Amino acid sequence: MVGRWIMTTFPDLSVPLREAIVSSAEITALLSSYKGSYPVFTRTPVPNDAPSVRITISQNLATAHEDGISDQRLVVTRDIVVSGENDRDWETVDRIARLVASLFHRRERNLTVNGWKVVRITATTRGGQPASELEPSVAMVVTLTILLASAN
Repeated sequence: MVGRWIMTTFPDLSVPLREAIVSSAEITALLSSYKGSYPVFTRTPVPNDAPSVRITISQNLATAHEDGISDQRLVVTRDIVVSGENDRDWETVDRIARLVASLFHRRERNLTVNGWKVVRITATTRGGQPASELEPSVAMVVTLTILLASAN
C-alpha cells in the first residue's frame, strides 16, 4: 500500500534500557552487586533475594504511532522504578532516580535500539519519600517517553 507503513517489528526496549543503566558507572556505584551483575530488572516480580535498592524497568506502558515522511515512527512510554527501604535508602533511591533521568533526558545517543534510530527521549520523575515513616519502602519513578524511527 503506497504511503502507509505497516509495522512488522516492534522493538523490545528492555535490554537496551538495562544495558544503558548498567553501563553508567555513577549509577552502578550506588547499587550492590547481584548475581554477577547489578539489581536492574526487566520484569516483575523481582527475586526475593534482590538487594533492597533496585531498579525495575517496566514493560511498555503506552505506544503510539506517528507519521514520518520516509520511515515508521513509534512513541513508547516506559517507567523505570528505583526503590529501596524507607528508613535507610531514600537518599540513595532519590540520587539514582536523578541519575537515571539525567542519563536519558534529551540524550538520545545513550540508548541504542537495533533497527531503530532514537529520535527523542524525555524523562520525568515522580514519587519520593513515603507519606509516613510507617511505610516500609520508598520509590522514585522515572518515566521515559521515547520517539523511535525505523532505520529501514
